[in-house]
Amino acid sequence: MGRATDQLNDEKSESDRLDGAAAEQAFVAHAVEIERFLVGMLKDPALAADIVQTTFVRLIEKGGGVVDRTRRAWLFKVAYNEAMLSIRRGKVARRANEKLAWQVRSGENVRSLDSSLQEVLHAEDVEKVRAALDDLSPELRMVVHLRIYEGLKFADIAQRLEVPLGTVLTRMRNSLAKLRLKLNEIE
Repeated sequence: MGRATDQLNDEKSESDRLDGAAAEQAFVAHAVEIERFLVGMLKDPALAADIVQTTFVRLIEKGGGVVDRTRRAWLFKVAYNEAMLSIRRGKVARRANEKLAWQVRSGENVRSLDSSLQEVLHAEDVEKVRAALDDLSPELRMVVHLRIYEGLKFADIAQRLEVPLGTVLTRMRNSLAKLRLKLNEIE
C-alpha cells in the first residue's frame, strides 16, 4: 500500500510541475513587477528579490495546473503569501530575541550558556552541512554555491552557467531536497 501511495504522490507532484521554458517565460514577463510590489510592501529590496525567486520556485513546483491567463494573479498571490510569512517569521524572531535578551539581562540561564559547548555544536553542524554538500553532483553543488555563498540571483546563475533559468531553479530545488534528506538522515 505504501508503494502505491508513493507512486500516486510522485505522479501528482509531476503533474503539478511547470516546465522550465514556461517558468522562464513567466519570470521574464512578471518578475520585475512582482519585485516592485514586494519592495513596496516590505521596504527591503534584498528580501523582495529572495521572495521573487521563491515565488518562481513555487511556480515550477506547483504551477503546472495554473492556466496561462491566471498565472500573473497566481504569482502575485504566492508572492504576497511568502511576504506575509516572512513578516510573521521576523516578528517571531524579534520576540524570541527580546525574550533571550531579557533572560540574559535578568541573570536567568546565564550559567547554562557555555560558549565552548556552543562552539563545538556549531562546528559539528557546519561539518554535517559540508559533508552533505560534498554528496551533491557538481552541477547541483555549483548552483548552491553560487546562490548561497556568492549571493547571486537565479537569473544571474543561469547566465553565468549558460543554462536556462528553469534548469537553475530545478537544480536548486533538487539540491535543497537532497540536502534536506541527507541532513535528516544524519540526525
